Amino acid sequence: MVFRFFVCLIIFNFFSIQAFSQIGIGQWRDHLPFAKFIAVSNNNSVVYSATPYSLLIIDQGDNSITRLNKVNGLSDNRIQDIDFSSSANALIIAYSNTNVDIHKSEAIINLSDIKRKPILGNKTINQIHIQDHLAYLACGFGIVVIDLQREEVKDTYLIGPGASHINVQDVCINDTAIFAASDEGLFYANLNSANLADYSNWNRITTIPTSEHNFSHIASIGNNLILVNKRNGYNTDQMYYTNGSGWTAFDPDQRSDIQSMQVDDDQLLITRNMDILVFNDQLIQTQKIWSPEQKSIFPLDAYTDNSGNIWVADQFLGLIKTSNDGFDGEFILPEGPFSPNVYAMTALEDQLWAVSGGRTEFWSPQFSRDGFYRFKDEQWTSFNCISDDCAFPQLEEIRDMICVAINPNDENNVFVGTWEKGLLELEGDEISANYTDQNSSLQVWTADPGRILVSDLAFDINGNLWIANSGAEDILSVKDQDDQWMSFNLGTINTSIDISDLLIDDAGNKWIIPRRSRSLIAFSDQGTPMDKSDDSQKNLSSSVGNGALFANKIHCFAKDHDGELWVGTDEGIGVIYTPENVFTSGSYDMQRIIVEWDGYSQYLLETEVITSIAVDGANRKWIGTQNSGIFVLTEDGETQVHHFTTDNSPLFSNTITDIAILSSGEVFIGTTEGLISYRAEAASPGNGIKEIYAYPNPVPVGYSGTIAIKNLVRDANVKITDISGNVVFETYALGGQAVWDGRNFSGEKASSGVYLVFASNEDGSVTLVTKILIIN
Repeated sequence: MVFRFFVCLIIFNFFSIQAFSQIGIGQWRDHLPFAKFIAVSNNNSVVYSATPYSLLIIDQGDNSITRLNKVNGLSDNRIQDIDFSSSANALIIAYSNTNVDIHKSEAIINLSDIKRKPILGNKTINQIHIQDHLAYLACGFGIVVIDLQREEVKDTYLIGPGASHINVQDVCINDTAIFAASDEGLFYANLNSANLADYSNWNRITTIPTSEHNFSHIASIGNNLILVNKRNGYNTDQMYYTNGSGWTAFDPDQRSDIQSMQVDDDQLLITRNMDILVFNDQLIQTQKIWSPEQKSIFPLDAYTDNSGNIWVADQFLGLIKTSNDGFDGEFILPEGPFSPNVYAMTALEDQLWAVSGGRTEFWSPQFSRDGFYRFKDEQWTSFNCISDDCAFPQLEEIRDMICVAINPNDENNVFVGTWEKGLLELEGDEISANYTDQNSSLQVWTADPGRILVSDLAFDINGNLWIANSGAEDILSVKDQDDQWMSFNLGTINTSIDISDLLIDDAGNKWIIPRRSRSLIAFSDQGTPMDKSDDSQKNLSSSVGNGALFANKIHCFAKDHDGELWVGTDEGIGVIYTPENVFTSGSYDMQRIIVEWDGYSQYLLETEVITSIAVDGANRKWIGTQNSGIFVLTEDGETQVHHFTTDNSPLFSNTITDIAILSSGEVFIGTTEGLISYRAEAASPGNGIKEIYAYPNPVPVGYSGTIAIKNLVRDANVKITDISGNVVFETYALGGQAVWDGRNFSGEKASSGVYLVFASNEDGSVTLVTKILIIN
């Protein structure tokens, strides 16, 4: 069959323009996945669909698409369910943390009542049922009714015995009664009851022919009620129906697990593991959707629009639009990485790579198949093998990619380390090699000879790739530029130990973080990786004179532009100011930075578990933490520039997994809830004097953001004058970029006109000029 590209291409093009154009300084943008959709609803010509992280709004009139998430309007992350009320002309969005948004008339109204209420036990919003202008939320404790017109909580029903909490999983309403499917049975109440909040008006139905009473979905169509009995095991869910004369087993087609049930006018859509069944109001099956465009589907929800098209929210294929025959399909997969999972990242110039795998706190695999992703030229490319027609069959059996390195001499040559199958090499978009113990110096994990654990990668100044080979007898290997391999045994104490991060300092020394407490390993090959005779190795400890490692656990480290090693621990930050001394007579002890906080002296971030450190173009330190978001510190660490959390920024989570910074100054932040980026004030400096430019330029009417002067040498002096030569602003570059708020020394907004920018190097011997046009 011919794949229909038309709508997809329109959506892709629109989406790319809207979501992945350059952002200004101080702005955020999301990099969230759109492979998995969980829910879909519609309003005449508008289709609403949700991933766990974003809301997609598709206008079928002009095929335009809008995406909303925490960066640009939504109140929270992790969407649980959505539904639309035509009566209120409003979409309700429920989150996994029980927060609620109402989207209407381009406005988003937050209702945090359930989230804020101190309810013991389960507060989850399982599903939403719309009845006219009311939204019935099936919650872990009962039912919450929201008036979408008044934008307020109308009522709460605690329907268990004695008003106890029960886990209500779905709600439906027919002409006479309201029904609540729960994991303790099916309850109902008469719609004409004086007070539905009175538990005594609710009764449990005991005539359903099953001994298991966990009911997950219920729907009403025509004179029929359809009920899903959720059972343990695969494809074991049992359905029942009644038309008022008793309950009967309902087994359309073969038995399967039920993901959702939706009633659209006179149609019932039952979404199952691998298909969607459509019934009329007499419960006669009219359609089965299982293979649009000959692709296997794994749907989670489905809805019918006014034209009879069925929109499918799929776990792996994105959003699918299919017509009544169910065999054609338009696949809507907006730009983004495949998965929200980001374990580690690396950047070279304006190219970023991220890996999605991981390991548990016990060093066990997580068996992630999400693969790895590249962000280049404002486009995401994902590398994995999950769908039927995957482009990378070599990845089908490979799990947990946990580290990545870009060849600094060839940006198209990339290496990915796995927590199972050794090392992958890519040339462009092709996987060119898989290095194991059979074709390299890599060795198996001594505790499980079937696995080869690569925990980190680093290139040295000569272009040699160094590999941390965790749990092997020789825990360090190198692949030189001539494709020769060598492994290194770093002493009896380091044989077969678990290791994580690897770093190479300015002296060429290799630093390794062991899993065990209070230790660091330093190794020098003296620049001769194929000659072991001149190698040196040292184990740092808590002893003064041998590292003075103060913390029980070291999690990460980074080298700054002065060659210092900034070390992240479970007790804050430490710095080895002279790592080059580790194999000489000088000091290489770790030092702690003392800062003032609320009038008291304390060690820098001493109460924080540090998970990641990155250094920007101005040598500022970006510190990721386990529970407190990101701290941005000045070059010396003594002053806090920013502290970003979920409360004061669009950050998706306060748990940071990794940080990587592009040369443009865009900071990519991996969190446990997805990837986000922030355009910082600093950028990487140029390698020499060359053309400089400003952005935006011209500065448009009404613009109130920051103007960036780019391509500067490090710490350049920047003067901005009007056309008459009067200096209106002066500053120094942060790395390779200076910023101007468009105001003069008096704080007044600059008038319309042409302004000259003079940028000089440190000794003033070279000055470059560019112009900025401001239009007010």
